[in-house]
Amino acid sequence: MALKLPIKIGLLALVTASAPAFAQAVLEEVIVTATKRGDIDVQSVAGGIYAVGGDSLDVRGITNFENFAGQIPGLSFQDLGPGDKEFIIRGINGNGPAVVGAYFDEYVITASDQQDGGGKNAPIKMIDLERVEVLNGPQGTLYGANSMAGNIRYIARKPDASGFDAFVDSDFSDTKEGGFNYTVSGMVNIPLSENFAMRLVGWRTDNDGWIDQPRLENGAGNYNGNATNINDEETNGGRLQFRWTPSDSVTVDFMAMTQDLEAGGSPRFTAPGSPAWPDLPPELLQAALDAPDANPPAPLPGLPPLTPTEDFINVDITNNPRDDEINLIGATFTFESDIGTTTVSASQYEHDIEFRFDSTPILLFFGVPAPAATVQPQSYDTSMVEVRFASSFDGPLNFVGGAYYQRDDNQFQVQVPATDGNGNPARPWDPSNENDFFAGGTTFFGRQREDEVTQTAVFGEFTYTFADRWEAMAGGRVFSVDQKSIQQTLHNFGGSSGPVAGEQIGVNAQGNAIGLIETTDDTFRPKFSLSYQATDDVLLYTLYSEGFRVGGVNNANQPFAPGIPATFDSDELTNFEFGFKSNLLGNRMLLNATVFLVDWDDIQVEPRDPVGNIPFTTNGGSAEVNGIEWALRFLATDNLRFDFTGTYFFDAQLTTDQPVLPGASSFIIQGQEGDDIPNIPELQLYGSATWEAQIGDMPLQLIGDVTYRDDTNTEFRTDSLFNIPLDSYTLVNLYANLQITENFGAGVYVRNVTDELAVFDGIATFQDPMSIVAAQPRTIGAVLRWQY
Repeated sequence: MALKLPIKIGLLALVTASAPAFAQAVLEEVIVTATKRGDIDVQSVAGGIYAVGGDSLDVRGITNFENFAGQIPGLSFQDLGPGDKEFIIRGINGNGPAVVGAYFDEYVITASDQQDGGGKNAPIKMIDLERVEVLNGPQGTLYGANSMAGNIRYIARKPDASGFDAFVDSDFSDTKEGGFNYTVSGMVNIPLSENFAMRLVGWRTDNDGWIDQPRLENGAGNYNGNATNINDEETNGGRLQFRWTPSDSVTVDFMAMTQDLEAGGSPRFTAPGSPAWPDLPPELLQAALDAPDANPPAPLPGLPPLTPTEDFINVDITNNPRDDEINLIGATFTFESDIGTTTVSASQYEHDIEFRFDSTPILLFFGVPAPAATVQPQSYDTSMVEVRFASSFDGPLNFVGGAYYQRDDNQFQVQVPATDGNGNPARPWDPSNENDFFAGGTTFFGRQREDEVTQTAVFGEFTYTFADRWEAMAGGRVFSVDQKSIQQTLHNFGGSSGPVAGEQIGVNAQGNAIGLIETTDDTFRPKFSLSYQATDDVLLYTLYSEGFRVGGVNNANQPFAPGIPATFDSDELTNFEFGFKSNLLGNRMLLNATVFLVDWDDIQVEPRDPVGNIPFTTNGGSAEVNGIEWALRFLATDNLRFDFTGTYFFDAQLTTDQPVLPGASSFIIQGQEGDDIPNIPELQLYGSATWEAQIGDMPLQLIGDVTYRDDTNTEFRTDSLFNIPLDSYTLVNLYANLQITENFGAGVYVRNVTDELAVFDGIATFQDPMSIVAAQPRTIGAVLRWQY
């Protein structure tokens, strides 16, 4: 978005404030709070911490995570659509609970879902942020069990009692293969007294889609609805903040945020040349015939065959919208004294989702020629409280320590009804036995689980400065995790009875068992570092840290997927890294680099049941992930700046064979020693150039950036029938911004200039042989900003 100049760009800024007119611009230090020791220069921290300033996001009009992630060394993601992203740092990814912690200010917004690998991270629009901080490597000491690979922290701009402020942004664009898009956002900062202020932020996004669906159900036995641009998005959100500073030593912050995202349809499409179900590629058809108790997929009367010949064709027959609602309330109390700072934070976070997908293919797989949809209403509620103290002693020893409590209450339901003849689920949902589809009703299947996860911890890190330029740090976290899962089948499929999940504690109205599964996990995770300030501008460091991810509970009561284990264990990794941070050429160049060596044990992985359709989580094998990440910022002239970041993996592979599942078919291929870990491209690169000039009295800024991701795969074994090769891609973006007056700016941009088909992710099963998700096609837009 256009921005009032002078403009702070990226991780570092060009600053000439309080300097003579003839002084050279230099790179400004970047202040972060990720260490929980207050404001600290990122260049003085032993470890891979990166930050992108909110102004840099604004000037590029970046409001979505996928448009930001490429800038950060080591950061990537899996993407199955809005509201369904899994964050990946240093290649650590997989099924089970999230491996990357997510925070908004002090408050936990980590995906607590265990249904698909922690993929349901909050799709919060990045509006009016101070910065985004990314902490690479295990952060279990200060941040806990869901920080095995690292952390992402969104830091909002705070209310300011010193004066009134406001802005209105508008972004209008057009997408190839799609249509018109717009985002409008605004902020008003109001001082209510000399020590009390309010900040109100709001946003609305309305994006057209670019995926077409030619086989949408269109009456009984007709599948020619030919819907277009189904993956449109409408998002509305807002944030209210208060800051009260009754004295120089006390600050009280309050925030309430809400957002509702509605996606009209699935962003997935079938790769050109891949037959749509119920037709299957020959190798999958043969595997289906060889599967236990399986038959050739049943035909669906009236459904035309389809093999897409172009991109962005979705082959489903049902309407598959997604509704994603977020509500967050949090408060933070800070007290500063001569000996340190006490911080108390508490929040309540709610994430409600209603997700649909086409379940007709799996019915055809089991010989039932009928259209159906799966509806998954789900909610994830997280409450947290943290109390900590960060010392500021005059001597060489300082510390940060505290206590933490978190409780997650999660509900997840599966409803599989027949469709109403127009691609929508038959309503209302009725799980009663009398409403069974095979007895003339509308319901095929239903199940429900309610999970409660409680985490408690105490933590601390001690730092000791010696011999002038050396600093040693030692820390650890002791924490305990208790989990309870109550599962039940709401409606049996075809009259079959489902297995009991754990201990039977009751029977529901349909006569099905209610099961209880409980687990407990306790652990201690240490962290050590040693750093040496070789010169005023060069820091050398080495660091040892351990990551830990709690185990969890599977959906263990599915009648058509027997043999799924009820639980899976925790996995853990050890991380050793060494690196340097430097400011060179009179603070006109920054060069940081880190080499990391990771050993990962008891990996939580996602195999499928013996038939091959139902994923679940188990522990399988060990791996090593070794690589180097770097960040270079160079101010070539006072008007021209270059940024270059990247990650290169020396190794990212299994070091032991994965276990063979009991009763698994031969077509289910387990990972073997030496197999590459999925979703880890060998090389990731990002580069940008920023040039500033004047047109008369109007500051002009031109930016170009390039993101490259190497090829990778979605499975350990490339010869697996379910593997999807993800080709390498290069995304190019261009931006131009002109500050027309002191209060008004305008800009234009082109995203994905070359219209690259950048495939982010893919998923393959018998019911969907080659389903992929790709970046938005070329989008051309204009932005306007008014700022008071």
